[in-house]
Amino acid sequence: MTLLLGSADISSKQLNSRISGASSVEAILELVDQHHEAFNYINVATAVTRIAKLAREQGHSGGSNAVTRGAPLASDECYAKLMGLVVQHLPSFEARQVANVFSGLTALHIECGVTAEIDLLVQLGTATERVAPNMNAQEVANTLNAYSKVEAPAAAEMSTTLGGTLAEAVERVAPDMTAQAVAITLNAYSKLEAAAAEMLQTVRDALAEAAERLTPVMSAWEVASTLKAYSKLEEAAAAEMPRPLRDALAEAAQRVTPVMNARDVAITLNAYSKLEEAAAEMPRPLRDALAEAAERVAPNMTAQNVANTLNAYSKLEEAAAEMPRTLRRALAVAIERVAPGMNAQDVATTLNAYSKLKEAAAEMPRPMRDALAEAAERVGPNMNSQDVSNTLNAYAKLEDAAAEMPRSLRGVLAKAAERVAPDMTGHHVGNTLNAYAKLEEAAAEMPMPRSLRHALAEVAERVAPDMDAQAIANTLDAYCKLEKAAAEMPSTLRVQMPPTLRKALAKAAARKVPDMNNMELQMTRRACYKLGLKI
Repeated sequence: MTLLLGSADISSKQLNSRISGASSVEAILELVDQHHEAFNYINVATAVTRIAKLAREQGHSGGSNAVTRGAPLASDECYAKLMGLVVQHLPSFEARQVANVFSGLTALHIECGVTAEIDLLVQLGTATERVAPNMNAQEVANTLNAYSKVEAPAAAEMSTTLGGTLAEAVERVAPDMTAQAVAITLNAYSKLEAAAAEMLQTVRDALAEAAERLTPVMSAWEVASTLKAYSKLEEAAAAEMPRPLRDALAEAAQRVTPVMNARDVAITLNAYSKLEEAAAEMPRPLRDALAEAAERVAPNMTAQNVANTLNAYSKLEEAAAEMPRTLRRALAVAIERVAPGMNAQDVATTLNAYSKLKEAAAEMPRPMRDALAEAAERVGPNMNSQDVSNTLNAYAKLEDAAAEMPRSLRGVLAKAAERVAPDMTGHHVGNTLNAYAKLEEAAAEMPMPRSLRHALAEVAERVAPDMDAQAIANTLDAYCKLEKAAAEMPSTLRVQMPPTLRKALAKAAARKVPDMNNMELQMTRRACYKLGLKI
């Protein structure tokens, strides 16, 4: 089709070529502005897909920083005109266009902060149901991946049958999937907890068979992503990985480790740390190959890569026991390098991992300890309740680091603990109190501030009815140790349990005694005796 636009003729084919060849978002929006009347459904889909790709490459980010043609992309008139064209041509979209536009819009939202209207996403969901029976394997994978990124408000408005329709499509195309499509599909399901929980066994089997078939040709990213997906699916939906697939993935992982990048190594180790059966059967050659790979890529690891790698080793007992000294040193050097850029979770995860890795902790270089202390102090104000409890608990176990813990860091962590106390779970409360009980310097020379003591007491009383056996034992044991330390303090600094908290913990302990293991039972009985509590 050729249309007359002003003084120039342009065909849909020519227009598509110009869109595909555009080197900037601005250039595509100029085409939308000048030739929108000539756009057909293919041109529209190409424009959205190309803008998403270019926006990522050009570093466009959301809000006031996403500037194109002098204005934020999300509020650009020509971009709004393009979204209008999407709505106009959506009924004509075929499988490829639906998959590409859905993927493009969610990518713009996740990576660039440009949010699509809920109504448009709902219409895309409806279009997906219409074309799903005609989608090929890559289109199904890309669409499911896009669907997994839709935020809750929009997802709630979408058809309740969309998940089932996509599952039918997955089962149909699984035999034709590439390794990339399998990895993308499994990762999408690992994010869609409800869909994963409702996944029919036939769909699980089809994906497992496809993954097993393709392991010999999987790339490093595909192996890492597949393992990561199964580690999440086992947690969320009890989707256990079949034994033949475990073996095949172990062989594939050993094959590709020499070419894995830092992210792939961290993801693979982290996945194995969550896949209990796969970890227990992890072949020695694979453990050695991953250790070599981790040492090789350590200089290129990001803060998150380092934290996740250490966290994985802290959970993989056999791998941790065999962790080469050269790898421990390489990771220590990497930590010192990336500590200034660590976020709150990275800091907490790294410290927590070191507190479990005894040999690595014993060799913790002073410069690295200082770097982590500085990082912890910097991110303390941004820590959530889990970060705070993990950080304090880690310092309580790392004797050398605790002894050198700067007074300013103690103050930052105390303020953080008080700030997040209302959000703490029973485990967070127990771990935080237990950490203070072990940090003799924090408990004696610099005890918990009165306001933090009150905040923790209030939350402990609130969550006591929901505490499990371990949290109850830890909390009672902590108060027992804190009151013992308080006996040597001035009366104004003593840690005393409010009567209402005593009653709440005694009641909780009595409720959970039948579920306690021997250690928890001994801790609870000893603490109750010393605290004068009857259960």
